[in-house]
Parts: sequence; C-alpha cells; structure tokens
Amino acid sequence: MIALDPATVDKASMYAFIISAVVPRPVAFVSSVSGSSGVNLSPYSYFNVMGHNPPTVAIGMCRSPSRGGGKKDSLLNIEETG
Repeated sequence: MIALDPATVDKASMYAFIISAVVPRPVAFVSSVSGSSGVNLSPYSYFNVMGHNPPTVAIGMCRSPSRGGGKKDSLLNIEETG
C-alpha cells in the first residue's frame, strides 16, 4: 500500500497518478458548438455513467495547464450556449 496525501503532491504528479489508476482508460468524445457556430470535438477521459433512469453521463472538465490554467473550449462553448 502507498499512502498519498494530495495536499503534499504537486499537481503534475497527482494528474499522472490519477490517469494511470485506471487502465485501459476509456475515452469519451465530447462535441460542442460555440455561440458563433464554431464546432469542437475533444477527447475526455474523466467521465462515467452516473445513472440509468434518467440516463446520465458525467464529464469532468478540468482547467487546462496548456491554457495557463484556463478553461478548455468544450467548457467555454457549453457555458456560452447552455
């Protein structure tokens, strides 16, 4: 057993640990459209079925380090268009 305290681990190491915890890692493709009709299709590995009645799938949309901690296009589009 390995004890891991997220408060003491840097974010990059925690991300690497979490994404390697489930393998093979399934990927969902999320499509969204911006207010100006721009289309986006992105892979997400943070998702799962949350219920069957009603059918519910949850998607975890983290901020992107490649965008300086900003929101990814999928989240921006969903917030913009509802």
